[in-house]
Amino acid sequence: MANDESRDVRKVSLINLQVDETTLPHLLVRTREMDSEIRMLVYRKLTKEKIPLANLKLCEIYKVVYDGLYAREQGVKDACVKYLKGNYEMFADKDEAVEEENEEEEEEATGRGRRRSKKGSGKDKKDVYQKTKLDILRFMKIFQLEKTLIHPHLYDLMDVVVQHLVHDIIPPEEMQAYLREFIRVECKQNSMSKLEPEEVFFFRSLCTYIQNNPKEFGDLISIIDDNFLSLAEFSKVLEKNMRNKDLLYVYQLLLIADMTLNLDETGRQSLVSVLKSFCLDLDNHLVLDLTDLHGFDDDEYNDIFPKKTEEEIVLQQYSASFFDTPIVQNTNDLIPICIGTLRKLLDDSNNAFTNFVLETISEIKETIERDVDDNRNELLSQKDKFQKQIELVEEELRQMDEEASGKKKGNKKLDLNKAEKEKKKLESDKKNYMKKIDEINEQINRTTIRCLYIACSLLQTCRISLSDPGNF
Repeated sequence: MANDESRDVRKVSLINLQVDETTLPHLLVRTREMDSEIRMLVYRKLTKEKIPLANLKLCEIYKVVYDGLYAREQGVKDACVKYLKGNYEMFADKDEAVEEENEEEEEEATGRGRRRSKKGSGKDKKDVYQKTKLDILRFMKIFQLEKTLIHPHLYDLMDVVVQHLVHDIIPPEEMQAYLREFIRVECKQNSMSKLEPEEVFFFRSLCTYIQNNPKEFGDLISIIDDNFLSLAEFSKVLEKNMRNKDLLYVYQLLLIADMTLNLDETGRQSLVSVLKSFCLDLDNHLVLDLTDLHGFDDDEYNDIFPKKTEEEIVLQQYSASFFDTPIVQNTNDLIPICIGTLRKLLDDSNNAFTNFVLETISEIKETIERDVDDNRNELLSQKDKFQKQIELVEEELRQMDEEASGKKKGNKKLDLNKAEKEKKKLESDKKNYMKKIDEINEQINRTTIRCLYIACSLLQTCRISLSDPGNF
């Protein structure tokens, strides 16, 4: 199937392949087959055999989906979409099977048959929404979205997956019911905090896609415009949740804010205030857990889902274009989104907000500088104190070494056990002092880095006139 030069032999081998744990990896490799027809057969085989994506390794999941949806041939794309649709419908089939089983048990218990009226045969809108919501969540959780934050090409791939969910997989009437009920029920200050990050990602990606295709999704755009929160209300949601959730969740909320749906004057002021607070909140330090991301064996990576060291991630961050999807590891990586949104909110064709922009930049700068100066002076004072204590400890250790080696006058005998205990205690004290100094340096560096991120983001988002640098 893999090595024979004859296309027909490879094709027949694939068709007749008995898929099991041993042969499945060899089947997945053929998503890179030179012949497009054989690649289509791979996805059809996966669909026919009902191979769940959830049963594959994460690197295999992304490789199969990436090779299929980004294929040049439309036939391969369609076959991949059909395979994704089959996986999505697996959840729906399981739910319906459980529901039917429960109904049969109820009928047997009561001894009566169900009456099927026209009114009762159709699914209630609420039930349709809950079913669709659960199916979407289960499907999205297969991909472990938080891991895409350091793989921008996979993050973009998941946007493509959502587009196919909307366009080719979820029926239009179900999608309309889902979107309407999601906005009505979930997009509230208290309800939104209970959502999973995958649900917020799907909603953000859905809104972005339909807004970029108004002719095709005019009905869905109308649902958003008529039902979505005002910007003032959404600002409250953002303010409540930007410290209480994980990095992926907050990232998606900021992107929703960047779309500035239902923009109004009150909402503009509220969102500006919340975004500025987010930028200035140095204690809000969400961090992506890289331990889990790097916890696989080497054979669980491939060219689509490569293993990355922290050094490689940093290099990719600083070598990326401003227009690329960013790598997001911590709160600092979200600062450019905040500043970019502020720029949109404070900008218009008549330069009506120019003065407000300058005042906002000055306020950010002054607030940070004031906080940094106060904190830095206190931290540096503590650092000097610990440094002096370390010098004293090192001097005592030096004296003990000299006494132990007989270099002191008189060559007095020492209690070696007592000396060793004192030496270990001093070394332990020194280690603790060094740890405290490292913590102080980390706080100082965190403050400095936040300032640099804000300054860099301001420069990237401002249009500066070369003839008049003071004119934005």
